[in-house]
Amino acid sequence: MKYAFIQRHKRVWPIRVQCRVLGVSVSGYHEHLVRRRKIVQRCHLSDEALLGPPIFVCIAAPLAPQSPRGSRL
Repeated sequence: MKYAFIQRHKRVWPIRVQCRVLGVSVSGYHEHLVRRRKIVQRCHLSDEALLGPPIFVCIAAPLAPQSPRGSRL
């Protein structure tokens, strides 16, 4: 929710100031945008999906199975 707030108000207040006030890192905000854009591209959603909460109804690609930490394949 903090990242969505920052995105909606980026023309009102500088991103750096919003991040400081909301207690998030600027790099974390930008990483979030990159992740959201990748999901939007895979799901063929519109740019408006970047502003809302992360609700996606498609399965973009099957995730590769991950082994539990400490186990060997």
